[in-house]
Amino acid sequence: MSTLTVRRGDLVTTAVQVQPRRVFNYDQLSAAIGGAGAGISTAAIGNHLDPKGFWHDILLYVAPLLAIAVSVLVNWGCAAAERREIAQGIKRAMATVQEEIDDPATTLARKDELREMLRTLRDEKIAHRI
Repeated sequence: MSTLTVRRGDLVTTAVQVQPRRVFNYDQLSAAIGGAGAGISTAAIGNHLDPKGFWHDILLYVAPLLAIAVSVLVNWGCAAAERREIAQGIKRAMATVQEEIDDPATTLARKDELREMLRTLRDEKIAHRI
């Protein structure tokens, strides 16, 4: 955390600058590791081939492109899996709430609360474009 000191005439003001919180993102790390592994392994295979051969040069030139492509694909796959997990959770929650609304033993006041929950879940579903 850092501080910022501002001097105006005789008045000195000190304010604490809040740094944004950095959150560890496992999906981005796994995408980076996957890309690095694909690029390094492709370069290593190309490096072990005959230096005057066609595949030696091709694999060495393709290695960085493959690293980027694998990183993008892994990151996209993780994001798609997360969206799917969120969608399934919302769907299960909506089904549970609807089941309780349909239960004849549920009181009218509780049904009103549940209808509000259902509206919130529908808004959440729309917000996530599911």
